[in-house]
Amino acid sequence: MQSFFIQSTDRVQVQAYSWLPANQPVAVLQIAHGMQEHARRYDHFAGWMNERGIAVYAEDHIGHGLSAKNENELSHWPRKDDWHRSVDILHNLTLKIKTAHPGIPVILLGHSMGSVLAQTYMIRYGNEADGFILSGAIRQPAFMAYSGQILASMLSSIYGPDDRSGLLVKSGYGQYNKHFKPNRTGADWLCSVDKVVDDYIESPLCGKRLTNRFYQNLTYGFGFIAKSANLAKIPSGKPVSIIAGKSDPAGFFGKAPIKIKELLEQHANAKVDLKLYPGCRHEILNEKNREEVYNDVYGWISKNTSL
Repeated sequence: MQSFFIQSTDRVQVQAYSWLPANQPVAVLQIAHGMQEHARRYDHFAGWMNERGIAVYAEDHIGHGLSAKNENELSHWPRKDDWHRSVDILHNLTLKIKTAHPGIPVILLGHSMGSVLAQTYMIRYGNEADGFILSGAIRQPAFMAYSGQILASMLSSIYGPDDRSGLLVKSGYGQYNKHFKPNRTGADWLCSVDKVVDDYIESPLCGKRLTNRFYQNLTYGFGFIAKSANLAKIPSGKPVSIIAGKSDPAGFFGKAPIKIKELLEQHANAKVDLKLYPGCRHEILNEKNREEVYNDVYGWISKNTSL
């Protein structure tokens, strides 16, 4: 793995990484990680792809991983437009990838919140990538996104944008663990593999409670991809793979991925493949059957890039 920096057009800098195969790559997989985690958690997945000739690139989003300069910056987006700024950074990383690997197909994989960033990317920069993979795909209906944005904005005005509201946690991912009682930890909903959950909990870079300003950005993102007029801006016919656990409460147990598929097919004429994995929770790339998931991802890339 190699480390470097990438920045937005207004010079907000984040930490980025590349995992390169021994020989010239046959394709490039760019990863947009989820909230409250970081890109290096995909090291095993990246190494597996490298063995099959696929280069992997990723960055730590603003307020995540090594892009956060201190603990106070973790899980915090300080500006109201950090949603689109984060998508711009993803785009700038794509441009860097294309410069380093001219003529090589690029696939953007977004996990969880990264799947929402990836859908925003599809709307704004859809022609830059050759295909998209939505892992642990999530969404909110427009009215839920709008209500969440109002609540986050109110809390930000009252308590400050960097306050970490317990109310927002309870109204969001704080509800997920109840589906897996009796609970072993507070993050059982993430994955059925105990070590994955324990490593997540023990990491100082994971699980930090989100700030009010972060939620303002996140709920804005949910609202942005819920608008049919925005989805219609996605270039027609793009290949999309949606992979998710059927026991994932963040995706409403398969309902969100199914709805995303319907919307992308209806408004963007996308060529969508959907697979829901029985018994799997949110982090589909870390589940007990991760080799099956890896092979499915590789097979889809092969099929859609003519490897």
